[in-house]
Amino acid sequence: MSLVSSLGLQPRLEGLVDAVARGYDAHPVLALALLPLVLVPLLLAARAYRGYLALGPGGLPNNVFGWALQASLRPFARETKSTAVYEADGTVWAFPSHGRVSFLWRADLPARSPPVPPEVPDYIAPQRQVTQVGKAPIIAAMDEFLASLADANEGLLAIKGSKLEDHASSALWILDTDAETEAANDRPLADYLQPLVKGELVHVHSEGSSHITLSLADAAKAIGAGWAQRHPLSGVKAFGLPVSYVMLYAPRDKDELEVWKNFVRASVEFTTADWAPKYQPLNLAWSR
Repeated sequence: MSLVSSLGLQPRLEGLVDAVARGYDAHPVLALALLPLVLVPLLLAARAYRGYLALGPGGLPNNVFGWALQASLRPFARETKSTAVYEADGTVWAFPSHGRVSFLWRADLPARSPPVPPEVPDYIAPQRQVTQVGKAPIIAAMDEFLASLADANEGLLAIKGSKLEDHASSALWILDTDAETEAANDRPLADYLQPLVKGELVHVHSEGSSHITLSLADAAKAIGAGWAQRHPLSGVKAFGLPVSYVMLYAPRDKDELEVWKNFVRASVEFTTADWAPKYQPLNLAWSR
C-alpha cells in the first residue's frame, strides 16, 4: 500500500486536481500567468529536498519529515565562520578558565591548503561537505585512531554509537560514570557538555568530515586556519550545542590526517582538564 493510500489522501488529491482543472477552464489566461508563481517554488523545494537526501543519514530522518524539520530550524541558525564570537564576554564566561587555553601547544597548526574550503550546503542538519571528500583509507584511519585513544585510556574514554548523528556512526566519548556499575563518580561532565553533547567528543561522518568540541581558543584557530566551521546551531542555548562545537573538514592525505589527530588530542585534553590528571594520566597515542 502506498503512503498516499495509507494516509487516506487519495480522495483529497483527486479533489485538488479537479479544482485546479476547473479553475483553468474558467480562467485560462490567469491560470497561465500564475503558473510560474506555483512551479518555481515547487521546483526549488524539490531541488533542495533531493540535495538533503543526497547527504545521507544524520541526526534527523533522511526523508521529507527530516527535511522539513531542519528547514523549520533555519530561523535559529547562526553564521559559521567568524571567530569574533570566541572573544565575546558572554561566550568566555560560559566556559571554564581553560576554555581560553589552546591545547594544540604540542604541534604547529598550518593553514589548510588550498585556501578554498570545501562546499558545505546550508542545511541545518546534517552538516556535511560535498566536495574535497575523504578517501576510504583515510576515513578508516580516523576511526582506528579514535579506537586507539579509547583503548589507551580505558575507563576514561570509550567508543560508543553517536547520539548526535545516526547511531551507526561511532563516536569517542568521555566516561563520566563507572563503566561496570553505571554509578556516578568524581568525573562530572562540564556544563558546556551537558545539554546535548553529553560527553560525545567527536564523531566521523561517512564523507570524512567530523564534529568535535574544542576549547574556545582552538575552535578559533581551527576556523581561522581554514580547517573547520561551526555547526549552524552551535552556541544556540535552546539546542545545547557548545559554541566551540565545529565541523572539521575531511583530511585529504596523511599530512592532513595528522592535523586532524592533533585536534582530537586537543579536544580530549580540553574536555577532561578539570579532572583527568587526578584520575589517570592521559595517553594521547602520539605514536599512532
